Amino acid sequence: MTGKSAPWLPPQRPNEHGVASDTAVTSPSRLSVAFGSALRIAPWVMFGIVGLLIVWTTVLDSTLHGRALVRNWSTTWIGLDLAEAVMLALTAFLLLRRSRMLSPAAAATAALVVLDAWFDVMTSANGSGSYASLLSAVFIEIPAALALGALSLWSIRSTYFEDSRSPDNQSAINGEQVSR
Repeated sequence: MTGKSAPWLPPQRPNEHGVASDTAVTSPSRLSVAFGSALRIAPWVMFGIVGLLIVWTTVLDSTLHGRALVRNWSTTWIGLDLAEAVMLALTAFLLLRRSRMLSPAAAATAALVVLDAWFDVMTSANGSGSYASLLSAVFIEIPAALALGALSLWSIRSTYFEDSRSPDNQSAINGEQVSR
């Protein structure tokens, strides 16, 4: 493998003369080759799982007839709400620490919030409970999920995380002028 770097390999780093070394490209490890092969087939495996999920959903729809008895319903709700709280706390902590892991945490938290909104609306009793769930979803949970999604995207593109411990960057964050 010569020429372009394979996407599963680490980026090339310049040597002491400022020239990028191509040793990583010419001799990939067995692990990186196996990982690259897995990455090539992963989308097709995922599409296969999508197909199975569609079939399974059709089977559930035809057999449950809109009713399902659920054991430990309250434990399920408590577990979902605790997962949301833990992920939101983790997202806040990672934002404070200026961690590059903020993006996946914010995205996962957004997904949990949307999931909670969906289940709140779909499982609420008819009447005032369903209106309250719908209002909560539209005005609280969906906007929160959108904000978390925006935070996830922002953190990918942001320079906020670059050299976060440098005194120059801390001064710039605090609004002070930095002379170079």
